[in-house]
Amino acid sequence: MYWGFLGPEGLQGERRVRTLGLGAAVRHFNQIAVPGMGGVWFCKQLMLPLLGIHVAGNARATGIAVSNIEVANAIEAVACLSAYQDLNWNRDPRLKGGQKLRGASQPSFSQARKRSFYVSQPMRMSTVEPLLALGFVDGEGERFNAMRLNDKGIRFLNSALDKFTPRNRSVPAHLLAWVRGSEHAVTTYQLTQAISPLTRMPAYSVAILREQIEAFAPDSSRRRAALQWVSSGNVSPDWDARPAEIDEGHWHDLRIGARFFVARDAAIDLLDAVEQEIASAGGKGFALDSTQRSARVAELTERLRSKAQEFLRVGDDRSLFGDARIFCRECVTEDALVPLAKRDGRILRYRQGAIVPGAAFNHSARSPETPAQAEAAPPETGWPPGISRRIDSLPWMSLDLRGELDKHIGGKSDEEE
Repeated sequence: MYWGFLGPEGLQGERRVRTLGLGAAVRHFNQIAVPGMGGVWFCKQLMLPLLGIHVAGNARATGIAVSNIEVANAIEAVACLSAYQDLNWNRDPRLKGGQKLRGASQPSFSQARKRSFYVSQPMRMSTVEPLLALGFVDGEGERFNAMRLNDKGIRFLNSALDKFTPRNRSVPAHLLAWVRGSEHAVTTYQLTQAISPLTRMPAYSVAILREQIEAFAPDSSRRRAALQWVSSGNVSPDWDARPAEIDEGHWHDLRIGARFFVARDAAIDLLDAVEQEIASAGGKGFALDSTQRSARVAELTERLRSKAQEFLRVGDDRSLFGDARIFCRECVTEDALVPLAKRDGRILRYRQGAIVPGAAFNHSARSPETPAQAEAAPPETGWPPGISRRIDSLPWMSLDLRGELDKHIGGKSDEEE
């Protein structure tokens, strides 16, 4: 009944990410699809960074020099560590750091605060926007270190943790003692039950979260509608079959965003193919003479042109985000590989009329999937092709809000670390 999986926001290794200078456009189309949800897909993802902010503030009040990021990352690491220990180190998509955390049974805070202790992209990073958008924190823009819990955030955190008493004290007090160095055996049964990503939050705290998702801020109507849609099971891969839960304006924006995402993915497919051909030729540059291009590169170039034209065909609609429009105009030109290589820069570069390897070039690059395979989202998802990944995340959040996530988690792909 539930489809798809949430992949990592980037490819493996930061240096291998092909953003193509489209970060703002990606955020725009994700935002109009499901405002304010970021990369969050289950409830505990939002509680853990709030706990980190709260404990960090308490620590600073006692004279300890720590940042929100340090404390939140350390607490997330302990939460995943304790959950892995309960699972005998089996994998679960709600956990990160399986390789990094092995052998760390009871880390001190001075160990856990180090960047090398845990993963480089913790779950906290995907919660910055939702913490603000859902009304749990106040702060200066989206700077995590400047965030502080407001009344709603304190209410939510207390409701999630009040029944747990590690070492006969509150969870924040226990973790504050750990941060200060007076508590060395941080992991206890009570703490694991409180902060493990695998344990369900109390019903009252889940109800608070649902209320904030569905009713906080003017743009909550789109979050509420999208959540109702993915929960209904009324999902079709046909863009002409608008679900009753989604109004025409919302569906229009989803469809335009999908056209952009399909065009962007077609550009990445083309760059992947060029990288593979350069690697097969021993790293020699790729000549831009169209008469010398392989059939595969020519096919992918034409496919990119077609998908970019589909996006541009919408016309002067205000929903056509400027960066996306400029990108698609570049993609319909005869020499589209030139601006694409310039946008890439790290894996492939444009130099003196040829595409050449960049600093992050993969000399063992394998042939990417065929154009037919890249055409749409995986068939088992059931979504219309190209739809925002935020829609793809919502069924999992819907399950967790209803207390049913554990029954379905076997179908959820775990993220790369």
